[in-house]
Amino acid sequence: MIKTTKSILTSILIYQLSACGGGGGESDSSAKEAVTQQPSNVAPTVSAGVDQDVKLKHRVTLGGSASDSDGTIQSYKWEHTTTIGGQAAITLLDTDKATAYFDTKFNIPEKQTFTFMLTVTDNDGATSSDEVKVTLLPIEHVDIQLPDKINQARLTRLSDNLILVTGGCSAIYRINGLTKGCPQPSFKSFLLNLEDNSLTQIGDINFAKPYSLFAQSTTLLNDGRVLLHTQDWWDPERKKYFAEIYDPNTQLFQAIDSMSRYRDATMPVHLTDDTVLFFGGVNPVGYNVGEFLTDSIEAFDAETNKWSVLNTKLPESLAYLVTASLPNNRALLFGGFNTSENTNKAYIYDHVNQTIKEIDSINPPDDGNGKEVINIHSNGGGDFTRFDLDDGSFCLIPRGNNDFYRVRFNADSETFIYETEECDTFYQLDGHDLIGAAHVVTNEKRSWILQQINDVDMEYNADCDCYEYKEAMTIRVIK
Repeated sequence: MIKTTKSILTSILIYQLSACGGGGGESDSSAKEAVTQQPSNVAPTVSAGVDQDVKLKHRVTLGGSASDSDGTIQSYKWEHTTTIGGQAAITLLDTDKATAYFDTKFNIPEKQTFTFMLTVTDNDGATSSDEVKVTLLPIEHVDIQLPDKINQARLTRLSDNLILVTGGCSAIYRINGLTKGCPQPSFKSFLLNLEDNSLTQIGDINFAKPYSLFAQSTTLLNDGRVLLHTQDWWDPERKKYFAEIYDPNTQLFQAIDSMSRYRDATMPVHLTDDTVLFFGGVNPVGYNVGEFLTDSIEAFDAETNKWSVLNTKLPESLAYLVTASLPNNRALLFGGFNTSENTNKAYIYDHVNQTIKEIDSINPPDDGNGKEVINIHSNGGGDFTRFDLDDGSFCLIPRGNNDFYRVRFNADSETFIYETEECDTFYQLDGHDLIGAAHVVTNEKRSWILQQINDVDMEYNADCDCYEYKEAMTIRVIK
């Protein structure tokens, strides 16, 4: 339409100039020459990017580009150009920008290819379009079952292809529907090799570690060894807070000194200098009653395998803190309980200077006044999994009682971020909710290892007055 209009106007102008100038004067020739030299609009060039294959549960980014040699790009428009099963689940966002995206939080039985068109318009109204194909690949997995009806074992990532499996329990005591002990703890340990999905039994652990989430913690040290720490609320003699070290060279476990006292439900923080810190905690004096600790911080030195209580005190007696490591040997502390109530306060601990400063508290996304106290806390060493994002922030995904909340924090600005959509990408996979499951991140090709521990049936055994698992836990390797 634009080109047609320009043609009509040009014809009229030539006719008028011819009529006014007679048969061929000099001024008439110049006018004709000027009109003839006016350039027509050149359509813009556009690229919708290269075709790509993407596994489900990952974000798909459509990266387009465009240029206009004789003007500017005025608008972008992305749209679907295919209609096949599964497309209804795609919500394409930022469709008016050069780069659009959509999340794949749905399932498909087999791979499907979708076509998207990018159309750009320049400042003269000319348009150009280009298409790109995105092939979505369904989730594949391998299920590996432990022997001896072992459940609630802990999974620790040693490398992209090697997972350490420790502890667990084959039977539990239950009172009023609640777990109150493990009469049959497992001392076995295994190496899970993701290259061939093999499970190899190695040396036994020294101390019982019956519960993957809150009664034990594991920390991968800088030299490849693993610090294993045990905290068992139900041990009447309070002797199950022992520590040991796994050596990958010998595939054996060495018992080491324990920390100074019992600290239930503490999350370890591994600093860059290879120090492991435990903050706060509770010293149980009964099944449901505990003493909140005030000697606040205990440190493990990986070079000497020794523990020490630091002089630095927390501003208040805190337990069930959520913790995370920060750059420059610092640690983030937030949530949990003090001696009388929940707390949403947050702090940053600086290990170099051994100081603690308070930062803005963590509030619900719909509450900006800082007055509402949320119940976000840790049940122990395995209660949250961390995922580092490309923008420098990180997500903490709960696996225990905090299934309603995901945390995102920016270490540079020392602030919590309440846009957690990118964290939600890690929250569910292949239709399996991750709450109550121990899992680790490996690499792009194997996004998750998912331990399912909540769906295993149990049966009552009168001889031990306990409930025995009918089968072992399943480790699901998501490829």
